[in-house]
Amino acid sequence: MKKILLTLILTFLAAVLAVSPALAQDGAIYIKGEIVSVGDGTLIVDSYKGETFVVTVPTSFDIASIQAGDLVLIKGTVGQSGLNLIEATLLIRTVLGDNDELSEGSKDNSAYCGVDKQPHPMAAAIAERYEVPEGDIKEYFCNGFSIGAIMLALQTSEIDGVDINWSNLLDILAEGYSWGQIWEQMGLIDDVLEGYSPDGLLTAPDKIPPGLLKKPGNIPPGLLDKPNPGGKKEKDK
Repeated sequence: MKKILLTLILTFLAAVLAVSPALAQDGAIYIKGEIVSVGDGTLIVDSYKGETFVVTVPTSFDIASIQAGDLVLIKGTVGQSGLNLIEATLLIRTVLGDNDELSEGSKDNSAYCGVDKQPHPMAAAIAERYEVPEGDIKEYFCNGFSIGAIMLALQTSEIDGVDINWSNLLDILAEGYSWGQIWEQMGLIDDVLEGYSPDGLLTAPDKIPPGLLKKPGNIPPGLLDKPNPGGKKEKDK
């Protein structure tokens, strides 16, 4: 199967557009956050404030150097539809600042997690799409994982040849590893050079090699052995 990453992006885009409108006001808007995925002229971005945006990038902007995990500052306009759909007019790659909390498993998602708060609008859609309890999605989200990370973990666990549970993937993210590192070590993308995949796409091997974790010091093998706390069972082998 080819162009799996693009498929993930399109699936994520459809899910975003299916939920309730964003809270951002019309007009100019600034978003600072982390890129979840990159498509053909489209980015999925998790903002530091806990919202997920679909960002369309002008054709004049070269996004070949942008990849999932990059930190960005975006200036754009919000469409009249009222959805989290942003048309970017400025996109700048940034570095992690002292006050930025991007580590998965440590994000402040209290806006949706208080006793009197409504759950994240995407939680129900994701639970239905991947046939996992909505409570499991909420649990991981309220324990500091972004909606984007949860969805990518679910999507990655469903790729042919992958037998790692989505909750294990989130555990690895919480240890500070990027999606690029995880996908490379799983054999889903080409060798990463300076953090980039040569073609920017996932490749689907018929079977993941036995030597899954080939680089000592990268992702410790023990991280893949943690039990699933609940939700979807591991795929049949």
